[in-house]
Parts: sequence; C-alpha cells; structure tokens
Amino acid sequence: MATSFNNIGNVYQRKGDLENAHVQHQKALEIRTRVFGSDVAASKYNIASLKESQGDLEGARRLFLECEQIYAKVLGADDEETLDAAMRALTVGEEEEDEEGQEGDSDRGEEEDQADGSGER
Repeated sequence: MATSFNNIGNVYQRKGDLENAHVQHQKALEIRTRVFGSDVAASKYNIASLKESQGDLEGARRLFLECEQIYAKVLGADDEETLDAAMRALTVGEEEEDEEGQEGDSDRGEEEDQADGSGER
C-alpha cells in the first residue's frame, strides 16, 4: 500500500505537481511508520535495556526516549507501551541502585507501615 502512494507521488513529481507529490509521499511514510514503527521501537527498547545493564545510562535513556516518541506516534500517548518507555527513560539506572543499596530494607519498611496503621510510605 505504501509503495502505491510512493509511485503516485513519483508520477505527480515528474509532472511538476510537487504539492500532490508531497501529500502522496507523506501518506506512504505514515503507513510505513504505523506498520513498522512498533517493531523499530521494540528493537530500540531491547538495545536500551542492554545499554542500561552495561552501565551506559545516557545511551539507554536516549533510546528509551526514542521508543516513547515512536510508540506515541504509532500507538498513542496513553498506550501502555508509550507510558512504559517514558517511565524507563525517567528511571534509567534506578533498579540497580535499589538492588545494591537496599536489600532487605523493603520488608522492614512494610512492617513499620503496618505497625503505625497508615499504610503510606
């Protein structure tokens, strides 16, 4: 389908109708983005996770943000994938810090919360 829009765009372009050529090429791009966008974002997400585990936090953050932008365009700003990528970009490196510095502390906090009855942390 996208190829058809590109072909039509090329015909318009050869005839000198650049405005309609642009419209047709834009339609082709939008279709390709919808079809392949999620796959591209998923691959970037996996690479971002790998970079995070290797300690390249800035590289991971940049890729998670790219994922967020792609998912927002393809799936919408409120989609679960979009929101997850946004959250990962904001929290890059925090899981490792929590695991290293607070082993066993989380159980103590829950017991304290239950003892005072508030349930808030």
